[in-house]
Amino acid sequence: METTGISSPTVSPAENSPNPSEITRREHGIRRYVEKRVLSHISPQVQQEEISFEGLTASEKANVLYEKIIAYDNTIKIIKHEELDVEPVDPYLIAEIRALWEDKTAQDLFVTRFSQARVEAKAYRLSELGKNWHTINNSITTQKEIFERESKKLFLKLETRPDKESVTKGKTERAAKALIHLEEQREGIVNLNDLPHIAENTDIAAQIMYEQLRMYHAQVDEGGFAWLPSRDSIHLKTIASLQNGRWPVLIGEAGTGKSEQADAAALALTGHDPTHLACTERTSERDLIVDHEIDPGTGGSYDKYKPAMEAATGFEDSRQASPAYHTGRIVRFDESGRMGSQGYAIIKGLRQLKPGDIFHGKRILPGFSSIWTTNPVGPRYPDRTDPDAALRRELSYITVDYPPMTAENPEVYEFMLATLMDKNGHIPVSSVELSPAYDSINPADLSEGEATLPDGRKILRKEEVKHDPTDPAYGSLYRLSFAVRALQDAFNLGNSSETLPDALRYTIDENDKTKIVKVGGDQLTLSSSTITLGEIASWMKGYHERMLKDNPEYHVGTLTAWIQLKLSTYLNQVDADDRGKIRAIFEHFHLFDSLPDVSTTVPLKPAEIGYLSPRVPRPMEVEQLAVEEPAVASVEVTPGQEAKIYEDKQVVLEDGSSILVTPKPISLNIKTGM
Repeated sequence: METTGISSPTVSPAENSPNPSEITRREHGIRRYVEKRVLSHISPQVQQEEISFEGLTASEKANVLYEKIIAYDNTIKIIKHEELDVEPVDPYLIAEIRALWEDKTAQDLFVTRFSQARVEAKAYRLSELGKNWHTINNSITTQKEIFERESKKLFLKLETRPDKESVTKGKTERAAKALIHLEEQREGIVNLNDLPHIAENTDIAAQIMYEQLRMYHAQVDEGGFAWLPSRDSIHLKTIASLQNGRWPVLIGEAGTGKSEQADAAALALTGHDPTHLACTERTSERDLIVDHEIDPGTGGSYDKYKPAMEAATGFEDSRQASPAYHTGRIVRFDESGRMGSQGYAIIKGLRQLKPGDIFHGKRILPGFSSIWTTNPVGPRYPDRTDPDAALRRELSYITVDYPPMTAENPEVYEFMLATLMDKNGHIPVSSVELSPAYDSINPADLSEGEATLPDGRKILRKEEVKHDPTDPAYGSLYRLSFAVRALQDAFNLGNSSETLPDALRYTIDENDKTKIVKVGGDQLTLSSSTITLGEIASWMKGYHERMLKDNPEYHVGTLTAWIQLKLSTYLNQVDADDRGKIRAIFEHFHLFDSLPDVSTTVPLKPAEIGYLSPRVPRPMEVEQLAVEEPAVASVEVTPGQEAKIYEDKQVVLEDGSSILVTPKPISLNIKTGM
């Protein structure tokens, strides 16, 4: 039984159903697996009447059944690799599966959706687009490894001979060009560039998006940070700045991921995490370079080297005979904008150091550099200042904003979907609560070129995502993603004197209630409240774990109810000056509307999860081309001969060409015996 790639709740936008005979075969296989292998191990020690799943809909039971069977299957795989006398599968798990399996509606729903998903996954793997996607991804991984390996050699000056240095530069340039080309190709596959948006193409694009969401989920699981396209762009700018000899300054509000970006760039170019220094107005040489301490063993004094000195020389203190590191590292200056004139003066001196120079008796190592992170200068941060013009010329300023959220670039929403997944790539939520909403486009409104496919078929129906992100037709998660980005925008504006034409505006009515308005009003800004990606990830993870808590308020039945609970909790914790405005944002996006009816929904398949992203084109409905009946050639029969019908078959040769052959019986003389 295959367990990877299956997920849960919606009906595919594409109406082309998978091969019915293959689905039937897989359904029989799944039923045999559960009934003959899983449930055959039921233990009399477990009282079946203790286990109840009352109150769950058939779809919810199917989702739980999926999770339990995956747990059983993965446990069996572990047991097979263990020694003899290993503990068997927990009998209570098998009893839970039995209780769920006995609900015929839930059983049928699970079996049908699981089988359909496996058939669709097979079609995806065999498709040209699917193969290209995996080929390009593998090539990108390879080229990234080459690029980072060769870039590291250049940055750390590991190749000193002219021939080796020239070769390293050549490899780096070729890898960089290859990466740019491959990234463009990958984006073209998802967007179906030069391909009609018909179901057989959009279904594959949806499967690809599902794979992408799973990658984001794995990245957050492993490092707490998803490499969304905007984060990749910041990473490349940071590395390019360091390679060009400038020290990057990452500027952004709280929770935009400045520290994670700095650490990733440092690791890519030096192979080591950076040293860290929290800057203040009083940052001095004792904080940056060296301080004197007493050795508890000898009672004598020694020099304790600080983050900049450690990164520059590899020494941690003066007692060491040799450095702990033999190439330079990067020092991360946190909240660099807080630094005073004394700290900036020391950094100017550090900027002048070259590999091989002697500094405080130690040799400067190649690769020493720094990355600064800071909040933007503005009314929210009155203690932040910029260095003088001379030092600014040697820095590279890079803005680190929150991820974008638009229908064309829905990174916040895709992050929410990825973190809402469980470890199996499963989302046990109704599509009604998740998905965008679409409007049908009248073919008459399309231009002549847009209304017809290259093969001559006319477009009968086309869909585009609705333009108003506050529309209640959207799922609550999709509206939440826009609300979060609107809140972040208002927080950004709270530290700026800028007026934006597309910013939310508000008024306060006679009842002292804040409301968002389309015309007039004041630009909405927030003084101290924002929502970070880390907070969003905790909300999504919390939804899966809510039933494990002993707080009855957490035991809600839908994602929408959970979102409303988290938003209410958030409102109780924010600054009182911001609370009314934030509530107005949430109400503007209808996040406190009545709960949707999810009783008739079905578990989501992987392609349906991929279709949740508006980045994936919707399948168009097109007319069917008339199929001409092949002309029957007249055959002259010689008198006295019998007319016979031959059925030719098309055979594809190794060179790709094809011929017609007439199958004939073959008789073979086979010798038996020795």
